[in-house]
This record gives sequence, C-alpha cells and structure tokens, in this order.
Amino acid sequence: MNLTCVWRGLQQESLLIALTVRYMSTANKFIPRITIPQKMVLNLNKQNIRNDRTKRIRKPLKFKSPLVISCHREKFNHHKGQTYNDFNPKTLASYGWKHRKSVGDHFTLMDWNSNPAVVKKPKSFEDLNLMSSLRDYLSEAGLSTPTDVQIQAIPEILQGSNVICAAETGSGKTLAYLLPIFQLIKQYNDVVTNSKHKNSPKSIIIVPSRELAIQIMSVIKDLTKIMPLEPQLILGKVGSMEKLVLNNNMDILVTTSGALKAMLAKNRIKFHNLMQLVLDEADTLLDDSFQSDIVSILNHMKAHIKTMSPADLSAAASSSSSSSEHAAISVSGTQIILAGATLPTSLDAKIGNIIPLDTFTKVTTEYLHHIPPHIKQKFVRLLPSEKPGFVLKFAKKNKMSSVMLFCKDNSSSYWLYKFLEENGVSAALFNGNVFAEERKDIYEKFMNQEFRILVSTDIASRGLDTTHVQTVMNYDFPHFVSDYIHRVGRVGRLGSNATSEVISLVAHKYEVEIVWLLEMAARKMTKVHNVNANIKRKLVGRHVQTERK
Repeated sequence: MNLTCVWRGLQQESLLIALTVRYMSTANKFIPRITIPQKMVLNLNKQNIRNDRTKRIRKPLKFKSPLVISCHREKFNHHKGQTYNDFNPKTLASYGWKHRKSVGDHFTLMDWNSNPAVVKKPKSFEDLNLMSSLRDYLSEAGLSTPTDVQIQAIPEILQGSNVICAAETGSGKTLAYLLPIFQLIKQYNDVVTNSKHKNSPKSIIIVPSRELAIQIMSVIKDLTKIMPLEPQLILGKVGSMEKLVLNNNMDILVTTSGALKAMLAKNRIKFHNLMQLVLDEADTLLDDSFQSDIVSILNHMKAHIKTMSPADLSAAASSSSSSSEHAAISVSGTQIILAGATLPTSLDAKIGNIIPLDTFTKVTTEYLHHIPPHIKQKFVRLLPSEKPGFVLKFAKKNKMSSVMLFCKDNSSSYWLYKFLEENGVSAALFNGNVFAEERKDIYEKFMNQEFRILVSTDIASRGLDTTHVQTVMNYDFPHFVSDYIHRVGRVGRLGSNATSEVISLVAHKYEVEIVWLLEMAARKMTKVHNVNANIKRKLVGRHVQTERK
C-alpha cells in the first residue's frame, strides 16, 4: 500500500514537472495574431498586378519611324508617330529641369525631315504668270521651282490684294514679294507715260534694321540687271541723304521706319504714285518698339490705302485687260504687304482703324510656328557659371564652322566677346553699341567668312540671309518663343549646303518654361504656343513683376 502511494506521488510530481517545462518552452515562442483589413489585402493584390504589368511594358519598344527626340536618358526618346499624353507632363525630358539636380542633362530635337519650304510636288515659275525676263533671272540664279510661300503669295500680290504673308524663316519670302512688285511696276511704266517722278516711289519697303535693308537692296540691284528700275536706299538721318537721293527718280525705296517717318515729317516723299507698301519682318515692326512709327506712316498715307475686299479685287482683276505681256491690274490704291516669320499679334487693335483687316488675304505655310524638322536643336542644362567654359571648349574644338553666338543684351555680348578674345579665340562683336558703319563692315566680313564667330544680340536674328552659317548657339537662352524661332532661322536656309545645328544653354529656372513649350510641340508635332513678338511690352511686364517681388 505504501509502495503504491509512493508510486502515484512520483507520477504526479513528474507530470507537474513536464507541464512546467512545456509551459516554459512555449512561452518564449508565442506569436501574437495580427489581423489585416480585407480592403488592404485587395489593394496589395492590385498593386502587385500593376507592378507585373509595368515590368512587361518597360521592355524596350522598337520603332521603325524616325527618331524625333534623342535624350540623355533614353527612356524619354520619342519617335515620329509616338503618342504624347498631355495629362502626364513627366514624360517630358525637361520636366524636372527647374531642380538643381537636373544640371548635366540634355536632349536633342533631331533633323528627321527635309526643309518644309521645298514643295514635294513642285510647280514652275511660269505657272505663277511671271514675266519671261523674271523667269530667266531665276533660272540663271539656279532657282527652278518656287517654294510653298512663293506659290501662294505671288498670285495674290499680282492680283493687287492686301496680303499678310507669314512663313518659316529662310523660305524665300523676300522674292515672294519682290518678283510681283517688279512685274507690276514694269507693267505700270509700260502703260503710263511720264511715270517717273522725283521723290515719288511706286513701292516702299520698310525694314527694322539697316543690315536687312542693305541685304534687300542687294537683291533688288540684281533684279534691276534684267529689269531697269530705279531703286533707292535711305538709312539714318534724312539730312545726310537729301542731296544723294531725295532729288532723284525712284521706283522702289528701301528704308527703315525711323528714316521714313523723318522724311514724311519734312514732306520729302509723295504718295500719289505709290502702288505697294511692304512691311518686312512685320511682327517686329508692329512691336511696341516700332509701332508708333508705323502707325504714323500709315496715317500719312491713309487716303491712298486700298480698302477693297479680296472678292471685289478678284472681280476687278478679271475684268481688266491690257495689251502687255501680262494683264496689269488697274485697281487704284496702295497695296499693303505684311511679311514675317511669325504672324503679328493683335493686328486689329494696332492698325485696324487704318486698314480694315477684312481687306487682307492671309498667306501662311503648313510649318508656320512649328519646330523646324530639318535642323538639329540641342538643349543643355547647366549652371550659369558653366556657360563660358562650355562655349570656349566648343569654339576651340570646332575651328572650321561658322558660328553665331546670341546673347540677351549689349553688355552680355561684349563680355562674351572679350572672354573669347582673352582666351585666344578670334571673334567679332555685333550689337547696338557698335557704330552703324563699323557694324556694316563687320557683317560683310562675316558673310565673306573672313572670321567664323559672330557674337551678337537679337539685332542679327531678323531676316539676314546667313546661308553659310552652320551653328547657332544661344549663350543666353531667349525669353520669348518668337526670338527662338528667329534665331534658329539663321541656319538651315534655302540654298544652304551646310549641316545645321542649334545649341541652347539653359541655365535659369525661368528659361525652362520656354523649353517645355518647344519640347511639347516637338513631341506632339503641332505649333508652338504663345508665339508673341511684342518684346517691349513683355520686358516691361517682367520688370514690373521683378520690382513687386
């Protein structure tokens, strides 16, 4: 009995010990229960599905279409026909360029297509009803087919319409108005006896700069070799030109707005024979910088301006006939022609009370305000302190090509000119502080390729026919889209055989917004938005905003 009790006691004691050991061993390994909400589980599953799908999409796509935008970060490359999502601006290569960490990034708008000014289905100048003598001149000059803007503008000007002619830079706008003007004056001189009168031009061409006036005058002199008209060039103060020019007969007068306004103030010019008034680079001439001069000139000749609608002009032209080689338009009034690389803004507010806008025929090309597809355009993000070194390295590396370096103002261009000179790089300075005669000499030497680098302000960005220039560099990135379009137009012009390139140095946050507009237009292959040439008004607005800050 005693043994039995002892045995049972030992069993109970061993069981208690075993339970104690088991409890102690499991206590350290206890895992608490965590409950996850069902909604979170569903969201996690969806995220996993999206991640799997993204991994499949991120596989590199192969495009057969041309590369339009080549980027330092290849994932931002863009091909022709590739879609762009307006609601996802992060797909822009320049999206993060306002951040300091973007320094060193770059992308290039490729030269993926030919010059759009060259018509794919060419016509001949004979189809445009030009005189045989003019066609012979064009043939000798190697111009066998007209450009798009010439095909559209020449018939309208020959008909006598008021014309707004806007086309991309370097597309042949000068000949688009000069050829019909020469023909109309020749027809007038053949029909009207005693058509020569002192100080009474039949056509007046107004331009914003002396250099552009000289360039147009050289084209006119070439044309006078086959058609003996009398052109005159008046620049600067009227007093210095009176004895040389103003007492002579003139068929065509080429001048600047300030010089013409001064002549009108002294009653030196008469309008009774005036057939055409041309505003070349009209977007600049109708800027606030020149607008007061242009409005004053138009008010002087308001009674002579043609105010017939295009439909009425067409009817009058069809009813008129002449025995000359081509029918002369016998419609009275001065024809107004506005020509430029961008469409003038707010025309109605500026000149609508002088010339009704419904009297104008608008001539525009398909690629107006588009990114030129035949010019390679590189954008480089760097710090302001890195710009001089970048330019110097480029100048020493490219010793053969002709280069135009654009700066924002006279002081910036002078500093860059001196910087290059001190570092052994030969260059020339071209800005408003250089005397007119010296500037003329510098421009002629640059055109004759006596030196290869021209440091300039925007004074050289309008209209100049720089066919030999291979590279344009925006040392100071332009604040306005219109400035960028004009600067780019110094390369890739008709008749240029050189490879064209534009390099833009983007160093400030406020410059990035223009880059966004340009890159977005290139990706969508649409017009660039906010093309406005009213530089003076915008500069004043920027100055006021800066003062308020």
